[in-house]
Amino acid sequence: MHHNNSLSKQSQNHAQFLSRQLFTRADWILAAVLSVITALAYGFYASNLGFHYDDSGWFIKVVAGQPQTILEEMFSYIPGRNLFVIWFHTFLRLAGNPVTHLPELHFLLSVLDGLLVGMFYLVLRAMCVAAPAAVLAAAMFGFWPLHGETHYWMNDLSENLMSSFWLFIFCCTSVALVRNPKSVRVWIFDVIALLCTLFTYEQPFFFVYQIIAVRVFVCFYIRGRAGFSFALMHIPYAIFSLLYVAMKMAIQDGESPTLTGDVPATILRNSISTTRKSFGDPFFELMQSFFAQATSTEIILACAAAAAIGIAALWSRREEPTISPRWVWLLVAVFFYVGCYFPVWIWHPAARHNLLPSIPLFFAVAVLLDWLLHAARWNSLRVVVIGLGCLPVAYFAAASFSENHFWGNAYRAKAAMLTELCPSFPEHDTLILENFPPTIGSSTPLIAFQDTQYAPRLLCPGLLKDPKFAGDVGGTLAPGGTFLGVRRMIWGEGNFSFRKDSKPLFVKFNALNGDRFNYSVFEPPSPQYEVTSVHREPSKIYSEKMLLSAKQLSDAVELSIETPAVTPGAHLAAVIHYYANGNLLSWNDSEGQNPLYVHPILLSPSSNDNEQINLTVQLKSFPQAEHIELTFYEVRDRGAPRRLESVKAPVLSDGPA
Repeated sequence: MHHNNSLSKQSQNHAQFLSRQLFTRADWILAAVLSVITALAYGFYASNLGFHYDDSGWFIKVVAGQPQTILEEMFSYIPGRNLFVIWFHTFLRLAGNPVTHLPELHFLLSVLDGLLVGMFYLVLRAMCVAAPAAVLAAAMFGFWPLHGETHYWMNDLSENLMSSFWLFIFCCTSVALVRNPKSVRVWIFDVIALLCTLFTYEQPFFFVYQIIAVRVFVCFYIRGRAGFSFALMHIPYAIFSLLYVAMKMAIQDGESPTLTGDVPATILRNSISTTRKSFGDPFFELMQSFFAQATSTEIILACAAAAAIGIAALWSRREEPTISPRWVWLLVAVFFYVGCYFPVWIWHPAARHNLLPSIPLFFAVAVLLDWLLHAARWNSLRVVVIGLGCLPVAYFAAASFSENHFWGNAYRAKAAMLTELCPSFPEHDTLILENFPPTIGSSTPLIAFQDTQYAPRLLCPGLLKDPKFAGDVGGTLAPGGTFLGVRRMIWGEGNFSFRKDSKPLFVKFNALNGDRFNYSVFEPPSPQYEVTSVHREPSKIYSEKMLLSAKQLSDAVELSIETPAVTPGAHLAAVIHYYANGNLLSWNDSEGQNPLYVHPILLSPSSNDNEQINLTVQLKSFPQAEHIELTFYEVRDRGAPRRLESVKAPVLSDGPA
């Protein structure tokens, strides 16, 4: 009898799910209210914000003009992020000149922030979560402090936010297709949403196909054998997934997740790290850093937003919760959470990867709130549950609002320094920033190489149309020029560039005081090496290898190098490593051992013909070493280096070199 009652209850739930209206008029009103509250709350800080990291690279294309059309750029951009180009250019043109209209641009970001919160509420309602629970969970999602960059960084407007926009549409079409698998119009919207999600940003890939797996399973569960035809409709989706993975795996290292032989250990390490940052001590330390910046205005604004959310939840509390069985959906939320973080665990857990996992996290919160509201059978208890649910909304909102100080201070400090340096740039054509920290606060971008290459052209009118202006975070002087791209953690070891006859301006970081840098302009030391002799002769043999010998001279090392040939117009350069006590170390020609940077040395001027070059080089203040290893490159002015070969030789203490 009990078994029959359970089957009957299940049948009633299935019938209710299939027959209920997807969204009621009240749902649309509540979604609009949530969107407006969130957009206005974050839009309050729009005038306090600026541009960061790779924003300036996109801004310069709009302000100074670009040689490519938008479509050409879209197809030449990173595969899997092609639509990102369309979205970014669209928003930049809506706001106007991005430098002079930064507040308008950031308000657009806030509007999309709010729209996503309303859409998340609708997704929860489509899943039959009770309206009060959906309101509270959507608000927590919108103010969750771990994805603060989505509120204050322009890059996320077209990347994380737009991919989430299409993902939420895909969630709604998934529910609609389970309810009515024969709707051609919904299938069309479903395919469009899938393509737009995955060609805006690749992180949702696993999440999207998890959703597909769950909707196929649910269709089988509800409709029985009729689910087979629904499953067969997903064969093109499966084929597309294989093509998409093949496309991503063909990308060069550094532009997409790279698999290594240590994948299990990497996944374990990164999963522990992200879990601790979400729920452990690092989370509360982050909250503490935010609240240390919070002002009374931000506290009041957070409380006002939470109160408005509470009123909206109370207004909707009459509807009975219907999602069932809740424990199953909690397991599904965990399944989704792992899928959202999985690409990050394989690659690296950067701060900007926390928006997507927040979706299943607060889906689980919505299911738990639905459960509590169902258990609280008296209206007075439900009011208490809603009231308690407003407390984390206020807490999260206050933390998120206070984060704007880090983003605002980072931009104002950078803009003020570059504006002060503008008068120096007619004399200098290269800006090199030394020892500037890359981030402040909760991984807020402070200084990146784009801030040396593009931001000065945006902030200094005389540089706007000067494509020769360059810069980097860190650089190395060389005879007759400067090496850029030497920061190993960004560029790797063999991606530096040589700027011939450049006139660099070196600026050193001293401190950050609020929204102002304490910095100093300095003359860097001369290169700690000297090419003491060069002999050239025409080369007709191109198959010989580099020859290298080395000997210790007091605190210096003298190298003798023979090269088979150097391409006409190219310089010969090298990166030096040495072995000491069995360890392979990098040599820094100005500051000693520093694994963060690679410091190439320039060995010869540009050649006029295919020449064999024999030269002697003295490395000053060189540490005691057992062996020395040189990796040779051909470099051209402003061009990418061409790696030749690596040669290793013992360092002799006496005798001829």
